[in-house]
Amino acid sequence: VIITDSEGQIECINPAFERMTGYSQEDAVGGTPRILKSVKQGPAFYRRMWRKLQSGAPFQAEFVNRRKDSSLYRQETTITPVLGGDGRPEHFVAVARDITREKQMRKQLREAQKAEILGHVAGGIAHDCRNTLGVIQAHAELARQALDEGSSPNAELQEIVGAVQEGSRLLRGLLRLGGKGELNRVRTSLPELMKGIRPTLRATLPETVALEVEVESGKDLHAMVDPGSVYQMVLNLATNARDAMPAGGRLAVRLTRSEADSPEGTVGREEWIVLEVTDSGYGMAPETLARVFEPLFTTKAAAGGTGLGMTMVARLMEDHGGWVDVESTPGEGTTVRLLFPPADRSGQNASHPQKAGASSSGLDTGKPSGAGGPLPAGDEAILVVEDEEPLRRAMVRSLEKLGYRILTASTGKEALDLLAEESVDLVITDLVMPEMGGRELYEELSLLGLRDLPVIFMSGYNLEELGAPLPFDAEQGFLEKPWTLRQLATKVRGALDSSPARRG
Repeated sequence: VIITDSEGQIECINPAFERMTGYSQEDAVGGTPRILKSVKQGPAFYRRMWRKLQSGAPFQAEFVNRRKDSSLYRQETTITPVLGGDGRPEHFVAVARDITREKQMRKQLREAQKAEILGHVAGGIAHDCRNTLGVIQAHAELARQALDEGSSPNAELQEIVGAVQEGSRLLRGLLRLGGKGELNRVRTSLPELMKGIRPTLRATLPETVALEVEVESGKDLHAMVDPGSVYQMVLNLATNARDAMPAGGRLAVRLTRSEADSPEGTVGREEWIVLEVTDSGYGMAPETLARVFEPLFTTKAAAGGTGLGMTMVARLMEDHGGWVDVESTPGEGTTVRLLFPPADRSGQNASHPQKAGASSSGLDTGKPSGAGGPLPAGDEAILVVEDEEPLRRAMVRSLEKLGYRILTASTGKEALDLLAEESVDLVITDLVMPEMGGRELYEELSLLGLRDLPVIFMSGYNLEELGAPLPFDAEQGFLEKPWTLRQLATKVRGALDSSPARRG
C-alpha cells in the first residue's frame, strides 16, 4: 500500500511495500513512486493514468516496476483518488499485488500445455495432411501418366503446387501453435488485404450464404501484421461461420478504426483497428462461449473439428499485440472481433522479417502406375462425395482416366439429392463432412431403395483413429488417404464386381 499527496509525494507505505520493492520507509517517504519506474511503460501510459486519476476515477493496470536492486517485477495495481470538499484529489491510495511469480507459473503452464496439445492434435493434423498428400499423390501419378503418353502435365503440376502450398500453411499453423514460427510483420493496408481475401471467402462459402464486406472510409487502416497469418485467421472464422449456417444465412465482414477498452490489466481505452466477422448462425450458449479459446474444445467433433482454430487465432492476435473479442447469442449468431494496434502505435515494436529456413521433403508416390500390370478400369457411373475440392478434383481426374463416368457432390445431402434423380453404380464418400457425413449418407440410402448400392468409404483417419465402427462389412470398402492410383483402381473395381447387382 502506498499513500501519496495530490502531487504524488509518498506519505506512507506499509511493510509489504518494503518487502516487495526493497525500499525502506526512509528511502520511500518524501519521494515519489518514480523510484519504481522502469522503461516498460512509456509516457503515453502515464499521461492516461494521470488524466483518469485527475478526473476522480480509479485507475487499474499491470505495471512492470524496478526494485531497489534493479530487478524487474510485475504488479497488479489499483490507484484510487481521495477527493476533497471541492471534488479534487487530495491524496492517492495505491494497492498493489506482486504477480511476478504468478506470471511465471502461467508461462510455465502454457509451455507444459504445448506438448500435451500437440500430442492430442496429432490425429487432426495428420487428417488434414493426408488430404493434402492425397492431392499430391493423385496428381503426381496423373502427371507421370501424361508424360508417358507424350502429353503436357501442366494441369496436374498446378494442382500439386497448390497442394504443397496448402501443406505449408498447415505446417505454419502448427508451428505457430507450438510457439515456434516467426511472424513477418510489415506495414499493411488491411482494406487492400481484405480485397485480396474476398474471392477466397466467397469460394469458401456456399451460395446459400450471402457475403457482405464493409470498410470504413476516411480512416487510416494500416497495421503491422503478417499478411499470411491474417489470411489464415479470417478464413478460419469464415469456415466456423459456414459450419454454423448449414441452411444458409449471412456473413458480414466489417473493417473499422475505433476506441475500445483494452484487455483486462492493460492501459484502458485505446484506438484499435477492428476486423469484425458476424454470422447469422446457431450462436453459442454462455457455457460454450466461455470455452471458445480452450485448446481442443470443439462443437464440431462429429465433423472432424480439432478444437484448435480459435486457440491459434488467439495466439496469433497476442503475437500481433492485439486481442480477440467474441459475442454470441443462441439462435441469433456470433460476432468475432480481431483488434489490431494501428501501425502508428505498433510499428516500432514490429518483429523483423525472418528468413525461412531451407527445408526439403520427399514424397513416395508408390509404384509407377504401370507396375504390376494394367490398372483395373471400367465405364460405370460413379458418384464421388468429398467436401475438399482439391481432393475431389484429384479423384475425378483419376477415375476419368480409368474410363469411368463421374458425378460429384460436396456433402452427403447434395449426394442424396443427386441419387434421387440419377442412376449410379457406385458411391465413393468421405466419412467426415459438414452437414452429413459418409455414415449418415449410407444410412439414408435405404430410404431411396438403394441399400444394395456399393459404397466405398474414405478418410484421412485410419480405421483405428476413427473410433466408431464402420457400417456392417464396410471395412473391405475402406480407402485411406492418401491413396495411390492403383489402390483406387483396385478398390473401385473390386466394389463394382462384388456388388449384389453384378453378382445377380
